[in-house]
Amino acid sequence: MSRRRKQHGGGHDNLERWLLTYADLITLLMIFFVVLYALSKIDVTRYEQLAISLNQSFYDGSTGVMRTKFEKSYGQPNESGQSVDKKVLEASQKMVEENQRLKDAEEKLKQHIQQNGLQDKVMVELTEQKGLQLTLRDVALFDTGSAVLKKDAEKILSGLAPFLKVMPNKISVEGHTDNIPIHNDQFRSNFDLSAARALNVLYYLQSEGIKSELLSATGFGEYQPVADNNTPEGRAANRRVNIIIMRNQIK
Repeated sequence: MSRRRKQHGGGHDNLERWLLTYADLITLLMIFFVVLYALSKIDVTRYEQLAISLNQSFYDGSTGVMRTKFEKSYGQPNESGQSVDKKVLEASQKMVEENQRLKDAEEKLKQHIQQNGLQDKVMVELTEQKGLQLTLRDVALFDTGSAVLKKDAEKILSGLAPFLKVMPNKISVEGHTDNIPIHNDQFRSNFDLSAARALNVLYYLQSEGIKSELLSATGFGEYQPVADNNTPEGRAANRRVNIIIMRNQIK
């Protein structure tokens, strides 16, 4: 009887040891996933707090391996002599300044458009993806099927040029058409027409003193509509030239 009791007690001890090992494994897995979650948020402050907390748990408050790795990754200078968190702060500051500069330009352009009665010819929109976009209706710039700038179009562009000239950003000129096919001696397709219109606007901005290295032109033809081509109003909206003050790539 006593021998059986001893065997029973040993089995109970083995079960307890197995449960303790299992509990340790679950705890380590939980810590592992917490660390992964914290890293996915790329929050330096939270990462540091987590590292300190885990070090206190595993190393009784000593610096430990995790703290050392954190300092190497985030607190110490890299090859350029700047710590990563300092670079993040500088990039954030540049982003704020960039956004404010574009907002200021947007307000000034809207005032200019309002004061000169250009509301039905030029629209201004600050977009999150590209930057500050000016949309000029083709009727304000060109005759139907033509890429030659009208005299009134030159006046409009001359009025906009001073606002563009002071911006250090790259400027993209985009030509767009409706889906009505064009094929003549001058233009084989809407691609040709849209590209020629974009280039002529670029050349005029260049003549107004905007730096050539900041300018680019692209013709999209009929393939980026903003309205339904099944109505005259929609086709009119699609025939346009966009002048975009591009957001700078923050590094």
